[in-house]
Order: sequence, then C-alpha cells, then structure tokens
Amino acid sequence: MLPYSPTARYRSAESDNLRRTGCAPRTRVELLQRLEDWAGDEDSPHVYWLNGMAGTGKTTVAYSFCESLKESGQLAASFFCARRLPECRDVNRILPSISYQLSLFSSPYRHALSKVLGCHPDIHHDSLTEQFDKLIAEPLQEVGHTLPKNLIAVIDALDECDNWNGASTMIDVLLSRSRNLPVKFFVTSRPEPRILDLMLDERYRNSRLELRLHEIDEITVHGDIWTYLSAELGRYMTLNAVNIDILTQRSGVLFIYAATLVRYIGYDNFSRAESRLQQILNAASYQASTSIRDIDMLYTTILKSAFDNAELDDLERREMTDVLGAIICIGEPLTVDALAGLLGYQNGKTVLNSLRPLLSVVQVTSETQLVTTLHESFPDFLLDQSRSGKYYCNASYYHQHLAQKCLYLFKVLNPPFNICNLQSSYLLDVEVIGLKTRIDAVVSAQLCFLTKRYLLWLEIMNLNQQVHEAARSLHTLRSWLLLTRILAHIASGSADGSIKIWDARTGRTTGEPLGGGIGSISAIAYSPNGEYIASGSRDNLVRIWSIRTGLIVGTIKCHSRWIRSVNFSPDGTYIASGSDDCTVCIWNADTAAKPSKRLKGHTGSVSTVICSPNSEYVVSGSSDKSIRVWSSRTGQMVGEPFRGHTDSVCSIAYSPDGAYLASGSQDCTVRVWNMTRRKELGEPLRGHTQPVIAVAYSPNGAYILSCSSDYTLCVWNVRSQKLVGQPLIGHQREIGSAVYSPDGAYIACSSKNVTIHIRETTTAHSFSQHEKYHEYSTSCITYSPDGVHVASGTQRHNIGIWDAQTGEAVRDPYRGHTDTINSIAYSPLASVLHLARAIVRFASGTPRRG
Repeated sequence: MLPYSPTARYRSAESDNLRRTGCAPRTRVELLQRLEDWAGDEDSPHVYWLNGMAGTGKTTVAYSFCESLKESGQLAASFFCARRLPECRDVNRILPSISYQLSLFSSPYRHALSKVLGCHPDIHHDSLTEQFDKLIAEPLQEVGHTLPKNLIAVIDALDECDNWNGASTMIDVLLSRSRNLPVKFFVTSRPEPRILDLMLDERYRNSRLELRLHEIDEITVHGDIWTYLSAELGRYMTLNAVNIDILTQRSGVLFIYAATLVRYIGYDNFSRAESRLQQILNAASYQASTSIRDIDMLYTTILKSAFDNAELDDLERREMTDVLGAIICIGEPLTVDALAGLLGYQNGKTVLNSLRPLLSVVQVTSETQLVTTLHESFPDFLLDQSRSGKYYCNASYYHQHLAQKCLYLFKVLNPPFNICNLQSSYLLDVEVIGLKTRIDAVVSAQLCFLTKRYLLWLEIMNLNQQVHEAARSLHTLRSWLLLTRILAHIASGSADGSIKIWDARTGRTTGEPLGGGIGSISAIAYSPNGEYIASGSRDNLVRIWSIRTGLIVGTIKCHSRWIRSVNFSPDGTYIASGSDDCTVCIWNADTAAKPSKRLKGHTGSVSTVICSPNSEYVVSGSSDKSIRVWSSRTGQMVGEPFRGHTDSVCSIAYSPDGAYLASGSQDCTVRVWNMTRRKELGEPLRGHTQPVIAVAYSPNGAYILSCSSDYTLCVWNVRSQKLVGQPLIGHQREIGSAVYSPDGAYIACSSKNVTIHIRETTTAHSFSQHEKYHEYSTSCITYSPDGVHVASGTQRHNIGIWDAQTGEAVRDPYRGHTDTINSIAYSPLASVLHLARAIVRFASGTPRRG
C-alpha cells in the first residue's frame, strides 16, 4: 500500500488546526487571476513556481488556488508540506500521495496505477525519479486521453521538507520529467538556495514560470493587506483610516505580520483591543525601513507584554521561559500533557497558564491540545540574538536542558519489556484484540516522545506504528556521526607547500598530504560543509581540494602575485581571494573554472578578504588604507570606499549580524563602520601605541577585541565605544592575533614569548605555566568548534593542541611538516587566523571594569 498522507491535502482535518485558510475576499485578485490564466492555458510551462520569503502568504495563496481549481474541476491533487507534521515533511510521501489522489480522481488512472503496483509493490522505497516515472508518468501517459484538460497538482511549502537533497531532487524531477504530461505542477517554497539554483537553471528555462511574492509591487500588496486588516479588525472595533494605514505600512509585504497582528489585538475576544492596538502603534518612534524590523518589532511587543507583566512572579516568568524554550527547540507539535511531563510539571495546567499570554504566536489546538508555533518566522526571530535581544532563546542551553529532562524521565518511567503484556509474539498486532486500548493505557505521550528521540525502546515505536521514525532517526544518527568525524579534523598549510589533514583525537595525519611542491601555502579555508578546502599560495594560485579524495577539484588562476587571503562564503556558494596584485577575485565554488568576478579598485596589496554573514558582500582591506565593499552577485563596488585610516589596513571583521564592520590598522587605531549608513561610527578607538594586527567581534556582537604590536590586548564596548577596563597586559613581546572562543567566554591570543598564560579576569585570578613546547614563534591559532581546545602552529613545523580552560598541552605535538605552518583550521566551521609569530596566551573574555 502506498504511504498516502491524508493530512497533507489542502482541506484536510488538520488544516484547521494549522489555521490554514484562503485569501480574504477581494485580496490577491490579480495574483490569483494570473495563476488561473496559467492553469487554463494548454501551452503554458508545465511547472509554476511561486516563491516568497517567510510570512509573505504563499500557503494562503496556494489554498485559494486549490479552491479555484476544485471549483473548475482542475484540481488533480494537493500536498501541503508542514514542518510540524512528520508525514507532511517527508518528501518520499509526496509522489505516492499525489498518485493516490489521482486514482480517486480518475478510474482509468486507478486501473493503470494498479498494474504498476502489481509489478512494483515496493516502488515507494525507490528513488524519487523512479517513483515519478512509475507512479505518475507511466499511468498518465497510458490514460491521458481519458482525462480532462489542464489538470493541476499543487505542492505547497516544499522547503519545509526535512530532507533537503530530496526536495531539490523533487524539483529536478518535476522540471525534467513532467513535460507532455496531462497534469501540470504548481509549487511554492521559500527561495532556498538548492531550490533556487534548479528553478533558475538555464536547462529548464522553458519548463517553468516563476512569481516572487516578496517582489510583487508593494502598492498592490499594501492594498490587499489594507483590505484584510480593515475587514478582520473592523468587525469588532472602530478603526480610522490612519490607523489602518499605519498597520499596513508596518506589515510591509508580510501577510504573516498582519495575521499575527489581528490575533494579538483580538486576544480574549477583543476584550483589550484598543489598548493592544495602541501598544502596537506606539511600539517605536521611528519608521522602520525593512519588513524584518517590522515583524521583529511586533514579536518584541508581544513578548514584552507577556514577560514584563508586573503581575507575574519570578516562578511564573521562569515557567513561561522554559515552556517557550522547549517549544522552540523541540521543533514539532507536542501535547500540553507531554510538555508538562517532559518539563517536570505535575499536570498540563502550568503549561496552559504559561502559554495564555503567548497565544498570538503559539497555538494550542482545541481538540488535540497540540502546541506549535504559529509560523517559522517566530522561531527564527527567537533563535537570532541580534533580533530578539533579551528574549533570545539559547538553543544550546535548552537542548542540553531537555536532554537531561528526558534522561531523568526515562529513569522515572522505566518502561518494562512487553509493556502491553501481550500473550504471544506470534500474533500480528492487528490480530491482538483491544491492542489500542492497552497502548493508550500504558504508553503516555511523554514516553512516546522519548522513544522517538532516544531509539531505546523500539517495541513502543512499533506499537505506535512509528517504525519509519526509527529508520529516519538511525539515518540522522549516522549522518551526525559522519559529521562528528569530519569535525574532529584539523587542516594545516605550510611553507613546505603541503596541506595536511590531522585527526584531532589521535594526532595522526589522515591519508597523504594535499599538494607538495606547489609553493608556500599562505592561507587555507574549509567550505561550510567541511567537504572541501581552499588554499592560497605564493605561486599565485587558489586551489580547491576534496577532503574525501585528496585531489584538486579546481585551480583558480586569477592573481599575478602572492595570495594573502582566501575565504569561503558562509553559504558555500563562492570563494573570495585577495592578493598582492591589488585585486580581489570571486569564484563560483561549484565550477571554479574561471573567475566569475575580478574586482579592481585597490591601489595597494589586499591584505585581508572576508564575506558578510549573509554572503551578499565581500569586504577587502588593503595597504592603500581603504576598505571596499563588493557585491558578491554583480562584482560591483557598493558605495564609496571606507576611508579614514592613515596607514595600511591589517584586519577586518564583520559583526555577527552583518550590520557593522571593525578594522585594525598600522595607524594604531580601531575603527567601526556602519554598513547600512555607509559611514564610520563615532570616533576611532584609540588605546594602542603600535599597529593593530587583528580585530574580532565577540559572538554576541557586543564587544570588539583588538591586539597589537605594543604587547597589549584591548576589549571595546561597541555601543559606548569605550575601552572595557584596562588593556590586558603581561605579554613580553608583540601580540600577533587574538580570537574569541565560540561561546565568547575566553580569548586566545598569540605573542613571541615562549610561555602559556591563563588569566581568569572574572575572579582576577591569574597564574602562569611555563610550557616549553612552543619555544619558537607561533604562526597561527584557532579554537575548536566546541571551544574545548585551541590549536596552534609554529615556525618550527609543529602543531600544538591545548586545553582551552587550563592552557595545558592535551597531547604531544603533531609533527610532519618541513617548514613554517602558516595557516590552520578546524573542520568545518572554525575560523582561520593568520598570525605573524608567537606563543599561545589565554584570558577570560568576560569584560570587567578596572
């Protein structure tokens, strides 16, 4: 039997619990007409892609389109993906569900499908390509002449599937294999990179139409939102046109903003509508310039109203925080009682009371008592500290907290073997009379949740018909173990022209060195997925290496002089490099055949190149005293160069949110630049008496770290632009570089002296250990991704691994290079810092005032 997902149909019973509805009357009229025109045109492309950013109303449009198609007899099938529902986020259920619905729509198709299933009963376990050919294409080709014209199958929110490879394969299959079929496909999704790349592939230019919701004329969208707000709020309260105009402007192009606003104002049957409306109208004194600021402002207002209520005591506020953190981090629906049991509450009343002030953004279904977030934009907001501020949800903390709760609960519940007391193992479950009653009596929602997460009790998963979840979890576990194995590697580039990959646990190299005789390696960088390394060398070439094969997969010939810096973009789509030839090059990471952009403008050596957190920009610093910002897409310089330094720029760093840039220079100053306003923020930060070699932002973006040839380290408050306490002193030689630990609690820095120092600034406790290992200048340093270790490379060809808390050597040095190690990196997300020389030094990164 095909694994059909009934809850994925657009009008399934679950759609009400998900608050899935169509467009309000007299809204989206022009858009829906365009879709209907495509649906009615026999010669139109066979795939229509509606894409839009989170909250722009894709699902609402898809729902209304389904209604229209159903009325005209053109709706062949629908599958609405939903991250909250396991069977609606499984990409392998889409094609079987569509074929099942087609079989209900057409008797001839049902007969043709039956023949296919008779020959291929396990087809739903095959690849998506094979599924499409057997379940969709072959039956349709056989009976197409019996079907009505212009049938449409709708797939909504494809980006919410939990298998990205499967989602992109689905797009590829639809574009390449649905031509000439009597059914066309309407697909909606966010413009995620993998989907976007396929949809815009030139091979499929004539196979699809595209419409971007977030790029529709704002006047049209605002008109629709104005109509929606006027209708929804006007039924319960008197609103003047000015207020509706303000709310419409705040919504931008995000219908989710407008819908959330209506729910917030309408809380408790509009009993406090006027006061809540005023809270929204008075939430800020400035006119926001972007939609994300608007929705952030709305969520902040809702959370402020909930958490800053003076009537709450500390315990109630803590319970609200824990409940909300659990919902965000669990990431799928859980009943009120299950949440209560997991968090250790006596009953679900505590959970319900905690959620009452949050019902504008968190949903509790009336029938099943399932708790979910209303929209993905809300978890996105809470998990981004730069947006949510004091309401930030620390996912690392809550995952650890929930894991401990789960283990404790398992100990308390202690489920026995044969929990349902079955008399025989020879009977099938369906043959056991009253089995469901037994299961309901002994398998609680908490236990069901635990067994899925820990794979400890397959018996219970089988009783709950969740064996497929066990298979998925095993696959996830395998992927995690593979990733863990990748994470445990260190790459080092040396002046001997080789790159070595080391197992961080054993200190042994893995396979043969990469390269050899290719020129001194000056810089290396891991790709975000940890599968590739980019290296820059003094032979003027950038090379891309496969970690798995050890082979060069691309050689980049762009520069004519020594390459000083190389970096992968955070999204992994391109590589940026800077050289002594005064140019910056941007390369497509997939092809690397020729530079997609060669950026000219600097008149001096390009000393450093970095990418913005959103990958949209490349920033370069140069000995010509300027900083330039380039568009990674067009290669054009964005605005005028940042000028202000009076000597060479040595180092630049982006703030975590991409809003600011810090730079250190030979002129002994640190400068901060506002990336939006395109100008320097305040005055230069002065405190060093020698060149500033390196700068770094703290992970929370609140502080800037700078190190200098004057033997000191400074921590600066970004907001006040003041030095925090006094410069950290104690080094006896110049500091070459410094880096924050991933959690921001510690700083590792390097200098020429031959000892390792650890300073606990929070307690003013300081001591030194005289380790003689690094008796020669350290050339590079980096933290492990988990912050447990620090790796350093020396000019004497060795790599040291140090305990980040104590400064003690973890194991013997890694030996193998025959010349200076110039660059070092952990896989896959560690930072690569290039140091002039030195030893390792540690200081607590928690600022203190002196």
